Amino acid sequence: LPAAHYFMEITRRCNLRCKMCCFIDWLQNTPAKVQAEGELTTEEWLRVIDQTTRYSLITFTGGEVFSRRDFMQILEHACAKRRVHFISNATMLNEERARRCVELAPKKLGRKGLNFIGTSLDGTRQIHDSIRAQEGAYDKTIRGISQVVRFKNEMGKRCPLIHVNTVIQEENVDCLPDLPGVLAEVGVDVLNLLTENRSFDLP
Repeated sequence: LPAAHYFMEITRRCNLRCKMCCFIDWLQNTPAKVQAEGELTTEEWLRVIDQTTRYSLITFTGGEVFSRRDFMQILEHACAKRRVHFISNATMLNEERARRCVELAPKKLGRKGLNFIGTSLDGTRQIHDSIRAQEGAYDKTIRGISQVVRFKNEMGKRCPLIHVNTVIQEENVDCLPDLPGVLAEVGVDVLNLLTENRSFDLP
């Protein structure tokens, strides 16, 4: 059977240094100038997208997808052909990108275009910023999500649906009950609570 879902890890580069990230050692020990080495070019990614099956779903992930300056070009190409989902920390999801994301969304869920956006929040402001190792990361992510929701409302679109992933950790467990209310107020559609699985913790 043809593939129904493609996961495309387009970069390992990221602007955050999350404590639980599987790339954290690489990000901390690899010079920024060489982190992009080995990544596919824009044209190579466009050719990869063209080889996907007609009714499939494409998920773009990283790293942080917006670390690539060409990500919007790659996203637009994919949305013209397939159902699309991307995962981002949303700190780089500015007003222009948020508007374009909603423009790329289908009128009905399940049609080609940007159906879903996934992001992450690991607690309330102070806890999230501590886990992500960047002061202001929480506010940037909330702002990115809010801009997408605003444009959805202005354009009368249901899509892209927004889901938030939260990794359950000792540092954030006490503030988890506060998240559903916060995210509902912002306009998030789904909250996923995830456990942290690390290979070096296994017996």
